[in-house]
Amino acid sequence: MAVTSTFSLFNTTIATLLGLLVAGSTMAADERSLNGSEIKRLLAGNTAYLDNGAVQTFSSDGKTLYFHEPRPLERGSWKIDGDEYCSEWGGSWTCYKMTGDGAERITWLGAGTTYPARLEAGNIFN
Repeated sequence: MAVTSTFSLFNTTIATLLGLLVAGSTMAADERSLNGSEIKRLLAGNTAYLDNGAVQTFSSDGKTLYFHEPRPLERGSWKIDGDEYCSEWGGSWTCYKMTGDGAERITWLGAGTTYPARLEAGNIFN
């Protein structure tokens, strides 16, 4: 009986640890949830270099440009809705929760997908 109990405890512990690893992989260890004012402060007037190779800029007037080779430059809009970042491409708005380190690392979280990025000051397309 002790062997069965120990084996069951071992399996439960391994499953819990794997679950924590998967949950933690959606954002960097030093990132935390961002509120709407933090998201706006971090994005407005700046450029995000996404880990997937894309580049996106965020004008303070709500315009955004997105470039990911080989696709052409895309023009859209962005806004903050509560504590979510929302973007519009071709008439359809999509909103995301965001995490970040408060300085240069951010991650968009939505629809089961993560989009990590590094921020730099200024808009490279201006």
